[in-house]
Amino acid sequence: MAIHTGLLSEQHAFRGSVGGKGVFPLWLPAEGVPDDGLRVIAERLCNLSDATLDWASSVFPGSTDVWQDAYDYVLAVLSAPTYVEQLWPTLESSWPRVPLSADLALCALGASLGSRLRAAWERKVPFSGISWSGKPTAVTLGKASHTGDTVEFAHGRKLSGVSFDAWSFQVSGYRVLPEWLAGRVHWSATPAQARETQIVVAAVTALANMRGQLDDWFVRISC
Repeated sequence: MAIHTGLLSEQHAFRGSVGGKGVFPLWLPAEGVPDDGLRVIAERLCNLSDATLDWASSVFPGSTDVWQDAYDYVLAVLSAPTYVEQLWPTLESSWPRVPLSADLALCALGASLGSRLRAAWERKVPFSGISWSGKPTAVTLGKASHTGDTVEFAHGRKLSGVSFDAWSFQVSGYRVLPEWLAGRVHWSATPAQARETQIVVAAVTALANMRGQLDDWFVRISC
């Protein structure tokens, strides 16, 4: 599965030495000089090939940001669970291959899905419906467990609005919410900590809820 981040690889967000396949940035560090068929856009070196940008220009007519649309489309493809399930043997030995549709409606839908994925990975989704209950105490939250749609903490606090799909969401076998909360058992849920937890839960929920939509769309572009 692909993840999106605005952080620098090998410093804050990704280490290829622990199993990651690779990093595919939209923009490359350079002095604005074309290299290997890549295009300079607004004095930045775009990591998408000329052929890909030409495709994007044809399927996103009227867009003022076709490179971002193309990136979002690719992110949607690489994030579809069916894509990984069907192609994992090939992905282990070669770089990802992305089908580029000529259907304008499907391309627009893919870019929209990718944009929503970016917002979730950047934790820019609303967290209404995810709420705390139980009286704040001076003690730490303690270990978290999940029942129904509620996370219950060992020392009495509860967080509602956490679906089973969100709690079960994994990236390469890593259970995101259980592991994230396990690393914060020492928190006491200060206002800042409580809000950060709600934001993270909302982001993971959004990612989990999009899996079916991504699969449906990927099947349509790969037929």
